[in-house]
Amino acid sequence: MRAAGAVLPIAILVLAVYAFQSGFLLQVPGSPVPVERVDIERIVLRPGEITAYMVNSGAEDVKVAQLLVDDIIWGGTISPSDVIPRLGKATLSISYPWVEGEPLLLTIVTSNSFKFEHELEVALPTPEFGTDLFVLFALMGSYIGLLPVFLGVLWYPVLRSLKPSLYAFLLSFTVGLLILLGADSIFEAFEISAGAPAIFNATPLVIIGLLATFMSLMVASESSLSTKGVASRGLSLAYLIALGIGLHNLGEGLAVGAAYAVGAVALGAFLIIGFTIHNFTEGIAIVAPLSSSRTAIKHLVAVGFIAGAPTIAGALIGGFSFSSFWASLFLAVGAGAIFQVVFVILRYMAESRGFASLLGDLKVVSGITLGMLVIYLTGFLVAA
Repeated sequence: MRAAGAVLPIAILVLAVYAFQSGFLLQVPGSPVPVERVDIERIVLRPGEITAYMVNSGAEDVKVAQLLVDDIIWGGTISPSDVIPRLGKATLSISYPWVEGEPLLLTIVTSNSFKFEHELEVALPTPEFGTDLFVLFALMGSYIGLLPVFLGVLWYPVLRSLKPSLYAFLLSFTVGLLILLGADSIFEAFEISAGAPAIFNATPLVIIGLLATFMSLMVASESSLSTKGVASRGLSLAYLIALGIGLHNLGEGLAVGAAYAVGAVALGAFLIIGFTIHNFTEGIAIVAPLSSSRTAIKHLVAVGFIAGAPTIAGALIGGFSFSSFWASLFLAVGAGAIFQVVFVILRYMAESRGFASLLGDLKVVSGITLGMLVIYLTGFLVAA
């Protein structure tokens, strides 16, 4: 009886949807104005050739009637067909003498005269997978992720030499760094999600990725932080911070690799130096919980790789095959991980005196404020 009671509402729901879809019970007049939406996911440029990957994000089938390149009517071929079904994809190939370094505007006109545009601020050949570019993106990821994180980790002896009374200040400084780093991840995730095809509804996915990651890591971290002793808990915090920053750096690498590939960012010496200084603070945040006890070198190396290496993977993926959908999701996941670490650190600090007393401590407040200011000020160095 219980099984039947569970199945019956679902069966009625299926029948109701079918009856509505078939028009058996209710005839809904169609809209006289068609609802069309074509998103261009990605444009690949080769000498004398443009390839655009399109997706129909609207509610109806779309027929592509006309193509314009830089506001000039131009011919091209669409495969598998110039009629793109709802939720379907198509590939547009155009022979066009685009000029390197100049802007490029591609316009799709449907049979109902709807126009959909995709503009490249700077037209550059799309990177093709090869040894030279692989090394370039790997080095770029190392310079903006792995190197600065390990430079920050090298501050471990300096932090160990400070007075034990400054331990709360260091943890608070870490919290300040992570708060602004997490907030920056959220803002960037929302910005990138706006460029994803509408069919993916990437903006709500940012919220899902943020909250799901936060809650999942909260469950996973309960056992790892239950160990008694300052040293063990400090090491667990360091690994959690490294994981959160690593997820953030994966999304950051995706965005930077893609920006370099399309010419939106000229990664000159100044910008690389800016990223190095900006991300140097991440290494300090990782080792701050370890300053109250002696830590083996293998753990310092491990947390450095966990936090910095994902930038290399992100730069490679972003440079050769960028996706707004995945970039926004990874940034949201990174933000969720970072805010989970913030919560764990604050709870750890408040165990002996409570949150109210914690937030009334001058060392804690000044540490959090200074940490946020450091991220804010070093952010000017990487503003594109």
